[in-house]
Amino acid sequence: MINKSIDEAVLEINATARKESALKDALDMSKNDDERKKLKDDIKNIKGELQSLAENKKKLGEKLIKQHALMQYNNVKKEIDSINRQQKRDEKILQQNEEAYLSIKTSLIKALISKKQYSQKP
Repeated sequence: MINKSIDEAVLEINATARKESALKDALDMSKNDDERKKLKDDIKNIKGELQSLAENKKKLGEKLIKQHALMQYNNVKKEIDSINRQQKRDEKILQQNEEAYLSIKTSLIKALISKKQYSQKP
């Protein structure tokens, strides 16, 4: 959307610049003082309009840069969220594995103790 606005601003700047050029040509050809004065005023107004359009284009360009930074921020945030979810899944799996490990360890210890006691009896 911002790129479209920038393109429109460029088209408008080009059209206004062509209009200014045409007025300058008319001023060069004009011999009537009143007409020359009016053409000079029109050229002055068009120069102001061109400056305003250039400032608007610059502001749009700055918004585009901010938009790019915002997109990068959102991408990084999504990646962080994904990593956090993966970490929670991994922690849950480790906790489940720890419980199974302790259960097996306890059973093995009991089995070894009972086997040792059984083998020591005459």
